[in-house]
Amino acid sequence: FTEECIALRAPTVTLDFPGRQGRAARRKKVSEDHSLAEILSEGEQKVIAIADFLAEASLRTGSAPIIFDDPVNSLDHRRVKEIAKRIASLSGEHQVIVFTHDIWFASELIAEFEQRASECMYYQVVEGVGVKGIVSRASHPRLDTPASIKRRINSAVQDATGGTDDERQHRIDSAY
Repeated sequence: FTEECIALRAPTVTLDFPGRQGRAARRKKVSEDHSLAEILSEGEQKVIAIADFLAEASLRTGSAPIIFDDPVNSLDHRRVKEIAKRIASLSGEHQVIVFTHDIWFASELIAEFEQRASECMYYQVVEGVGVKGIVSRASHPRLDTPASIKRRINSAVQDATGGTDDERQHRIDSAY
């Protein structure tokens, strides 16, 4: 747990293991007199919870996947990279599934996995005719590449060469 907190630059906390009389098996504290919620921000509390989860997940030996659902929600962007690195590292030992709407976090994860592209599989969720939520294998999380963007821009420029001024302006505006 301490190593995970250091890796994620989490605030320093202590672990207490009361585990008696129906209490939680472990409790995190900043001091004897104060709980985490009294002193730390929501983001700091979350990064400590993630450190705790990652410490526990690293001890797992089963084959079940480790699932993260928006793990960086409420975190500041300086911790997003650390979380992405740690999840990528964890994926070397366990199957990891990440759901996120945070584009910054997604780009950090993609950057981590680009270094080991052969070890990572991407999936997309699309809508079919009358059916929602079809999961299919994708080649990469980005559907557009710099080359495809360049082709679209060049095509738009070529299309804009003919016609009246208004037609050309409309084509240019549409391309942008």
